[in-house]
Amino acid sequence: MKNTKTFSALAALAFTMGAAQADIVITEVVDATLPGGQPKFVELTNTGAADVDLSAYSFGNMNNGGTSLGGSAASVLGGVLAPGVSYIISYEADNGPGGSIFFSVFGFDPDHYMGGGYVNGDDVLLLFLGAATGDGTDATLVDVYGVPGVDGTGTNWEYTDSYSSRLNCTASNVWTAADWAVAGANALESGCAGDDVCEEGNLTANTDPGTYTVNCGGGGCSGSNFCSSAANSTGGASVISYSGSCTVADNNFTLSADNMPASQFGIFFYGATQVNGGAGMAFGNGTLCVGAGQIYRMSPISTTGGMSQTIDLANPPSASGTITASSTWNFQAWFRDPVAGGANYDLSDGLSVTFSPLTGGAVSAETAPPSFLPRLPHGQSPLARVGEPRSPTALS
Repeated sequence: MKNTKTFSALAALAFTMGAAQADIVITEVVDATLPGGQPKFVELTNTGAADVDLSAYSFGNMNNGGTSLGGSAASVLGGVLAPGVSYIISYEADNGPGGSIFFSVFGFDPDHYMGGGYVNGDDVLLLFLGAATGDGTDATLVDVYGVPGVDGTGTNWEYTDSYSSRLNCTASNVWTAADWAVAGANALESGCAGDDVCEEGNLTANTDPGTYTVNCGGGGCSGSNFCSSAANSTGGASVISYSGSCTVADNNFTLSADNMPASQFGIFFYGATQVNGGAGMAFGNGTLCVGAGQIYRMSPISTTGGMSQTIDLANPPSASGTITASSTWNFQAWFRDPVAGGANYDLSDGLSVTFSPLTGGAVSAETAPPSFLPRLPHGQSPLARVGEPRSPTALS
Protein backbone atom coordinates (compact mmCIF):
# COMPACT_ATOMS: atom_id res chain seq x y z
CA MET A 1 0.00 0.00 0.00
CA LYS A 2 1.16 3.57 -0.56
CA ASN A 3 2.37 5.47 2.50
CA THR A 4 0.57 3.37 5.06
CA LYS A 5 2.05 2.81 8.50
CA THR A 6 1.75 -0.21 10.74
CA PHE A 7 0.21 -0.52 14.19
CA SER A 8 1.71 -2.55 17.05
CA ALA A 9 3.76 -5.51 15.80
CA LEU A 10 1.94 -7.86 18.11
CA ALA A 11 -1.26 -7.03 16.28
CA ALA A 12 -0.16 -9.07 13.32
CA LEU A 13 0.63 -12.19 15.33
CA ALA A 14 -1.64 -15.14 16.09
CA PHE A 15 -4.92 -13.34 15.37
CA THR A 16 -7.40 -15.03 13.07
CA MET A 17 -11.12 -14.44 12.52
CA GLY A 18 -13.79 -16.72 11.15
CA ALA A 19 -14.81 -14.58 8.18
CA ALA A 20 -12.38 -12.77 5.90
CA GLN A 21 -14.40 -9.56 5.93
CA ALA A 22 -14.10 -9.31 9.73
CA ASP A 23 -10.36 -8.62 9.34
CA ILE A 24 -10.95 -5.14 7.89
CA VAL A 25 -12.08 -2.73 10.59
CA ILE A 26 -12.84 1.00 10.78
CA THR A 27 -10.31 2.20 13.38
CA GLU A 28 -10.37 6.03 13.27
CA VAL A 29 -12.82 8.72 12.12
CA VAL A 30 -11.92 12.41 11.84
CA ASP A 31 -13.87 15.55 10.85
CA ALA A 32 -11.28 18.30 11.16
CA THR A 33 -11.58 22.07 11.22
CA LEU A 34 -8.99 23.52 8.85
CA PRO A 35 -10.19 25.54 5.82
CA GLY A 36 -13.00 23.75 4.00
CA GLY A 37 -13.62 21.57 7.06
CA GLN A 38 -10.59 19.49 6.14
CA PRO A 39 -9.04 17.06 6.48
CA LYS A 40 -11.90 14.58 6.75
CA PHE A 41 -10.67 11.01 6.81
CA VAL A 42 -11.32 7.43 7.89
CA GLU A 43 -8.72 4.83 8.82
CA LEU A 44 -9.24 1.14 8.05
CA THR A 45 -6.93 -1.51 9.51
CA ASN A 46 -6.30 -5.16 8.65
CA THR A 47 -6.41 -6.76 12.09
CA GLY A 48 -6.06 -10.26 10.66
CA ALA A 49 -3.12 -12.51 9.89
CA ALA A 50 -3.43 -12.61 6.09
CA ASP A 51 -3.38 -10.16 3.19
CA VAL A 52 -6.79 -8.77 2.18
CA ASP A 53 -7.73 -7.77 -1.39
CA LEU A 54 -9.46 -4.42 -0.93
CA SER A 55 -10.93 -4.48 -4.43
CA ALA A 56 -13.61 -6.72 -2.91
CA TYR A 57 -14.69 -3.87 -0.60
CA SER A 58 -16.45 -0.54 -0.92
CA PHE A 59 -16.81 2.40 1.45
CA GLY A 60 -19.62 4.92 1.63
CA ASN A 61 -21.67 7.34 3.72
CA MET A 62 -25.30 8.06 4.53
CA ASN A 63 -26.02 11.71 5.23
CA ASN A 64 -28.41 13.67 7.44
CA GLY A 65 -30.30 10.69 8.80
CA GLY A 66 -30.86 9.13 5.39
CA THR A 67 -30.78 5.45 4.48
CA SER A 68 -29.35 5.73 0.95
CA LEU A 69 -25.68 5.96 0.09
CA GLY A 70 -24.34 9.36 -0.88
CA GLY A 71 -23.90 9.53 -4.63
CA SER A 72 -26.12 6.44 -4.84
CA ALA A 73 -23.14 4.12 -4.42
CA ALA A 74 -20.20 3.31 -2.18
CA SER A 75 -16.69 3.84 -3.55
CA VAL A 76 -14.85 0.62 -4.45
CA LEU A 77 -11.42 0.40 -2.82
CA GLY A 78 -8.23 -1.01 -4.31
CA GLY A 79 -4.94 -2.70 -3.53
CA VAL A 80 -3.88 -5.44 -1.15
CA LEU A 81 -3.71 -4.62 2.57
CA ALA A 82 -1.11 -6.57 4.54
CA PRO A 83 -1.69 -7.74 8.14
CA GLY A 84 -1.30 -4.97 10.68
CA VAL A 85 -1.35 -2.21 8.07
CA SER A 86 -3.76 0.74 7.96
CA TYR A 87 -5.41 2.35 4.93
CA ILE A 88 -6.50 6.00 4.82
CA ILE A 89 -9.66 7.16 3.02
CA SER A 90 -9.78 10.94 2.57
CA TYR A 91 -12.94 12.89 1.85
CA GLU A 92 -11.32 15.39 -0.50
CA ALA A 93 -10.42 15.70 -4.18
CA ASP A 94 -7.37 13.90 -5.56
CA ASN A 95 -4.95 16.69 -6.45
CA GLY A 96 -2.03 14.35 -7.06
CA PRO A 97 0.88 13.33 -4.82
CA GLY A 98 1.47 15.85 -2.07
CA GLY A 99 -1.50 17.95 -3.17
CA SER A 100 -4.02 17.19 -0.44
CA ILE A 101 -4.75 19.03 2.79
CA PHE A 102 -4.29 15.66 4.46
CA PHE A 103 -0.71 15.58 3.12
CA SER A 104 -0.01 19.13 4.29
CA VAL A 105 -0.87 18.11 7.86
CA PHE A 106 0.41 14.55 8.14
CA GLY A 107 3.17 14.40 5.53
CA PHE A 108 1.96 11.40 3.53
CA ASP A 109 -0.74 10.83 0.94
CA PRO A 110 -4.02 9.05 1.69
CA ASP A 111 -4.59 5.70 0.00
CA HIS A 112 -8.02 6.52 -1.41
CA TYR A 113 -9.84 9.75 -2.24
CA MET A 114 -13.64 10.04 -2.07
CA GLY A 115 -13.61 13.03 -4.45
CA GLY A 116 -14.81 15.75 -2.08
CA GLY A 117 -15.83 16.65 1.46
CA TYR A 118 -19.10 14.78 1.27
CA VAL A 119 -19.50 14.08 5.00
CA ASN A 120 -19.88 15.98 8.24
CA GLY A 121 -19.64 14.72 11.78
CA ASP A 122 -23.32 13.75 11.95
CA ASP A 123 -23.13 11.34 8.98
CA VAL A 124 -22.89 7.55 9.03
CA LEU A 125 -19.82 5.78 7.59
CA LEU A 126 -20.09 2.24 6.21
CA LEU A 127 -17.68 -0.47 5.03
CA PHE A 128 -19.10 -3.13 2.70
CA LEU A 129 -17.93 -6.42 1.27
CA GLY A 130 -18.99 -5.98 -2.34
CA ALA A 131 -19.86 -2.91 -4.40
CA ALA A 132 -22.77 -1.38 -2.49
CA THR A 133 -25.37 0.81 -4.17
CA GLY A 134 -28.66 2.42 -3.15
CA ASP A 135 -29.46 1.46 0.43
CA GLY A 136 -26.52 -0.96 0.56
CA THR A 137 -28.57 -4.13 0.78
CA ASP A 138 -26.96 -5.47 -2.41
CA ALA A 139 -23.66 -5.89 -0.52
CA THR A 140 -22.64 -7.17 2.93
CA LEU A 141 -22.26 -4.52 5.63
CA VAL A 142 -19.01 -5.35 7.43
CA ASP A 143 -18.50 -2.40 9.77
CA VAL A 144 -20.34 0.83 10.53
CA TYR A 145 -19.70 4.06 12.39
CA GLY A 146 -23.01 5.55 13.53
CA VAL A 147 -26.62 4.47 13.12
CA PRO A 148 -28.09 4.40 9.57
CA GLY A 149 -31.31 6.40 9.38
CA VAL A 150 -30.30 8.64 12.31
CA ASP A 151 -28.83 12.14 12.11
CA GLY A 152 -25.83 12.02 14.44
CA THR A 153 -26.26 15.48 15.94
CA GLY A 154 -26.30 15.14 19.72
CA THR A 155 -25.80 11.35 19.70
CA ASN A 156 -23.09 9.34 21.41
CA TRP A 157 -21.32 8.93 18.08
CA GLU A 158 -21.28 12.52 16.82
CA TYR A 159 -17.83 13.52 15.55
CA THR A 160 -18.51 17.06 14.25
CA ASP A 161 -15.21 19.00 14.26
CA SER A 162 -13.85 16.10 16.24
CA TYR A 163 -12.50 12.54 16.14
CA SER A 164 -13.16 9.00 17.36
CA SER A 165 -10.79 6.07 17.87
CA ARG A 166 -11.60 2.37 17.97
CA LEU A 167 -10.96 0.52 21.23
CA ASN A 168 -11.07 -3.05 19.92
CA CYS A 169 -10.18 -5.05 16.83
CA THR A 170 -13.49 -6.56 15.74
CA ALA A 171 -15.78 -5.21 13.03
CA SER A 172 -19.48 -4.81 13.80
CA ASN A 173 -22.38 -4.12 11.41
CA VAL A 174 -24.29 -2.50 14.29
CA TRP A 175 -23.11 0.67 16.05
CA THR A 176 -21.70 -0.20 19.49
CA ALA A 177 -20.67 2.80 21.59
CA ALA A 178 -18.44 0.71 23.87
CA ASP A 179 -16.20 -0.07 20.89
CA TRP A 180 -15.19 3.57 20.52
CA ALA A 181 -13.52 6.46 22.33
CA VAL A 182 -15.58 9.40 21.01
CA ALA A 183 -14.03 12.76 21.79
CA GLY A 184 -17.34 14.62 21.47
CA ALA A 185 -18.44 17.43 19.16
CA ASN A 186 -16.05 20.36 18.61
CA ALA A 187 -13.11 18.72 20.40
CA LEU A 188 -10.66 19.84 17.69
CA GLU A 189 -11.64 23.48 18.24
CA SER A 190 -11.05 23.35 21.97
CA GLY A 191 -9.16 26.36 23.32
CA CYS A 192 -8.44 27.79 19.86
CA ALA A 193 -11.00 30.58 19.32
CA GLY A 194 -10.95 29.87 15.59
CA ASP A 195 -7.16 29.94 15.19
CA ASP A 196 -6.11 27.45 12.47
CA VAL A 197 -2.61 26.90 13.85
CA CYS A 198 -4.05 25.98 17.23
CA GLU A 199 -6.65 23.70 15.66
CA GLU A 200 -4.00 21.95 13.56
CA GLY A 201 -2.08 21.39 16.79
CA ASN A 202 -5.15 19.77 18.33
CA LEU A 203 -5.51 17.62 15.22
CA THR A 204 -1.95 16.28 15.20
CA ALA A 205 -1.91 15.80 18.98
CA ASN A 206 -5.11 13.77 19.11
CA THR A 207 -5.20 11.76 15.88
CA ASP A 208 -2.72 9.30 14.40
CA PRO A 209 -3.75 8.20 10.90
CA GLY A 210 -1.91 5.11 9.71
CA THR A 211 -0.97 3.97 13.21
CA TYR A 212 -3.53 1.84 15.02
CA THR A 213 -2.19 1.22 18.53
CA VAL A 214 -4.62 -1.33 19.97
CA ASN A 215 -3.06 -4.78 20.32
CA CYS A 216 -5.08 -7.35 18.37
CA GLY A 217 -2.75 -10.32 18.60
CA GLY A 218 -2.20 -13.06 21.16
CA GLY A 219 -0.79 -10.41 23.49
CA GLY A 220 -3.80 -8.14 23.06
CA CYS A 221 -6.41 -6.93 25.46
CA SER A 222 -10.04 -5.94 25.68
CA GLY A 223 -11.01 -2.38 26.56
CA SER A 224 -14.22 -0.36 26.54
CA ASN A 225 -15.43 2.98 27.81
CA PHE A 226 -18.32 3.21 30.25
CA CYS A 227 -20.13 5.75 32.41
CA SER A 228 -20.25 9.31 31.02
CA SER A 229 -18.34 12.56 31.29
CA ALA A 230 -19.83 16.04 31.43
CA ALA A 231 -18.91 19.02 29.28
CA ASN A 232 -16.30 21.11 31.11
CA SER A 233 -15.00 24.66 30.62
CA THR A 234 -13.42 23.68 27.27
CA GLY A 235 -16.90 23.03 25.87
CA GLY A 236 -16.18 19.34 25.39
CA ALA A 237 -16.34 16.27 27.61
CA SER A 238 -13.10 14.52 28.55
CA VAL A 239 -12.71 10.99 27.13
CA ILE A 240 -10.12 8.52 28.44
CA SER A 241 -8.33 6.07 26.13
CA TYR A 242 -5.30 3.80 26.09
CA SER A 243 -2.48 2.92 23.73
CA GLY A 244 0.63 0.78 23.70
CA SER A 245 0.64 -2.81 24.90
CA CYS A 246 -1.75 -4.49 27.33
CA THR A 247 0.72 -7.31 27.87
CA VAL A 248 2.00 -6.68 31.38
CA ALA A 249 5.49 -7.97 30.55
CA ASP A 250 5.86 -5.28 27.84
CA ASN A 251 5.51 -2.51 30.45
CA ASN A 252 4.19 -0.15 27.79
CA PHE A 253 0.61 0.71 28.74
CA THR A 254 -0.31 4.38 28.32
CA LEU A 255 -3.42 6.26 29.44
CA SER A 256 -4.58 9.45 27.72
CA ALA A 257 -7.47 11.84 28.30
CA ASP A 258 -8.50 14.79 26.15
CA ASN A 259 -10.63 17.96 26.40
CA MET A 260 -9.17 19.40 29.59
CA PRO A 261 -8.39 23.01 30.47
CA ALA A 262 -4.70 23.76 29.96
CA SER A 263 -2.20 24.71 32.69
CA GLN A 264 -4.02 22.80 35.42
CA PHE A 265 -3.16 19.42 36.89
CA GLY A 266 -4.81 16.05 36.78
CA ILE A 267 -4.49 12.52 38.07
CA PHE A 268 -5.25 9.12 36.56
CA PHE A 269 -6.70 6.64 39.03
CA TYR A 270 -8.01 3.12 38.86
CA GLY A 271 -9.81 0.41 40.77
CA ALA A 272 -11.20 -3.08 40.40
CA THR A 273 -14.85 -2.03 40.58
CA GLN A 274 -17.24 0.40 38.91
CA VAL A 275 -19.53 2.78 40.81
CA ASN A 276 -23.21 1.79 40.65
CA GLY A 277 -22.56 -1.00 38.20
CA GLY A 278 -20.90 1.36 35.73
CA ALA A 279 -23.55 4.09 35.83
CA GLY A 280 -21.43 6.18 38.22
CA MET A 281 -22.54 8.88 40.64
CA ALA A 282 -22.46 12.69 40.65
CA PHE A 283 -19.08 13.91 41.88
CA GLY A 284 -17.68 17.42 41.63
CA ASN A 285 -18.72 18.83 38.27
CA GLY A 286 -18.86 15.39 36.70
CA THR A 287 -19.38 11.69 37.37
CA LEU A 288 -17.31 9.30 39.46
CA CYS A 289 -17.23 6.07 37.46
CA VAL A 290 -14.51 4.09 39.26
CA GLY A 291 -14.12 3.19 42.89
CA ALA A 292 -16.78 1.14 44.67
CA GLY A 293 -13.85 -0.16 46.72
CA GLN A 294 -10.10 0.55 46.87
CA ILE A 295 -8.77 3.23 44.49
CA TYR A 296 -5.17 3.67 43.31
CA ARG A 297 -3.74 6.98 42.10
CA MET A 298 -0.93 7.84 39.72
CA SER A 299 1.33 10.87 40.27
CA PRO A 300 -0.22 14.27 39.45
CA ILE A 301 0.69 15.68 36.03
CA SER A 302 0.14 19.00 34.25
CA THR A 303 -2.61 19.33 31.65
CA THR A 304 -1.99 20.76 28.19
CA GLY A 305 -5.51 20.49 26.83
CA GLY A 306 -5.33 16.85 27.86
CA MET A 307 -2.88 14.55 29.58
CA SER A 308 -1.06 11.28 28.97
CA GLN A 309 0.90 8.96 31.24
CA THR A 310 2.68 5.65 30.69
CA ILE A 311 2.11 3.40 33.67
CA ASP A 312 5.17 1.74 35.17
CA LEU A 313 3.98 -1.84 35.47
CA ALA A 314 7.23 -3.01 37.06
CA ASN A 315 7.08 -1.06 40.34
CA PRO A 316 3.86 -1.59 42.29
CA PRO A 317 3.78 0.27 45.62
CA SER A 318 1.00 -1.96 46.94
CA ALA A 319 0.30 -5.64 46.39
CA SER A 320 -3.43 -4.94 46.26
CA GLY A 321 -2.92 -2.65 43.27
CA THR A 322 -0.99 -5.18 41.19
CA ILE A 323 -2.08 -5.42 37.57
CA THR A 324 -1.59 -9.01 36.50
CA ALA A 325 -2.16 -10.98 33.31
CA SER A 326 -5.86 -11.56 32.56
CA SER A 327 -6.97 -9.10 35.27
CA THR A 328 -9.59 -6.40 34.63
CA TRP A 329 -9.18 -2.85 35.93
CA ASN A 330 -11.18 0.36 35.55
CA PHE A 331 -9.47 3.70 34.87
CA GLN A 332 -10.56 7.34 35.05
CA ALA A 333 -9.00 10.82 34.96
CA TRP A 334 -9.60 13.63 37.46
CA PHE A 335 -8.56 17.22 36.66
CA ARG A 336 -8.80 20.75 38.01
CA ASP A 337 -11.24 23.08 36.23
CA PRO A 338 -11.53 26.35 38.17
CA VAL A 339 -12.94 28.29 35.19
CA ALA A 340 -16.06 26.10 35.32
CA GLY A 341 -16.72 27.06 38.93
CA GLY A 342 -18.84 24.76 41.04
CA ALA A 343 -16.56 22.17 42.64
CA ASN A 344 -13.65 23.44 40.48
CA TYR A 345 -12.83 19.94 39.26
CA ASP A 346 -14.21 17.42 36.79
CA LEU A 347 -13.59 13.89 35.49
CA SER A 348 -13.35 11.93 32.26
CA ASP A 349 -15.55 8.97 31.51
CA GLY A 350 -14.43 5.49 32.65
CA LEU A 351 -12.33 2.90 30.82
CA SER A 352 -12.41 -0.82 31.59
CA VAL A 353 -9.42 -2.87 30.39
CA THR A 354 -8.86 -6.61 30.57
CA PHE A 355 -5.14 -7.22 30.24
CA SER A 356 -3.48 -9.84 28.08
CA PRO A 357 -3.25 -13.43 29.37
CA LEU A 358 0.51 -13.23 28.90
CA THR A 359 2.38 -12.82 32.19
CA GLY A 360 4.01 -9.68 33.59
CA GLY A 361 4.40 -7.33 36.50
CA ALA A 362 2.35 -4.73 38.37
CA VAL A 363 1.19 -1.14 38.09
CA SER A 364 2.63 1.90 39.85
CA ALA A 365 0.09 3.83 41.89
CA GLU A 366 -0.77 5.29 45.27
CA THR A 367 -3.68 4.06 47.30
CA ALA A 368 -6.68 5.77 48.86
CA PRO A 369 -10.25 4.85 49.76
CA PRO A 370 -13.16 5.80 47.45
CA SER A 371 -13.66 9.18 49.10
CA PHE A 372 -10.23 10.41 48.05
CA LEU A 373 -11.52 13.71 46.61
CA PRO A 374 -13.18 15.61 49.48
CA ARG A 375 -14.45 19.13 49.00
CA LEU A 376 -11.83 21.56 50.26
CA PRO A 377 -11.70 25.36 50.42
CA HIS A 378 -11.51 27.23 47.10
CA GLY A 379 -8.09 26.97 45.51
CA GLN A 380 -6.91 24.02 47.58
CA SER A 381 -6.33 20.74 45.74
CA PRO A 382 -8.34 17.76 47.03
CA LEU A 383 -5.24 15.71 46.13
CA ALA A 384 -2.73 17.89 47.93
CA ARG A 385 -1.89 15.08 50.35
CA VAL A 386 -1.44 12.22 47.93
CA GLY A 387 -1.63 8.86 49.64
CA GLU A 388 -3.27 10.09 52.85
CA PRO A 389 -6.40 8.03 53.61
CA ARG A 390 -9.73 9.87 53.50
CA SER A 391 -12.81 9.08 55.49
CA PRO A 392 -16.08 8.52 53.60
CA THR A 393 -17.53 11.29 55.79
CA ALA A 394 -15.13 13.81 54.27
CA LEU A 395 -17.47 14.44 51.36
CA SER A 396 -20.04 17.12 52.11
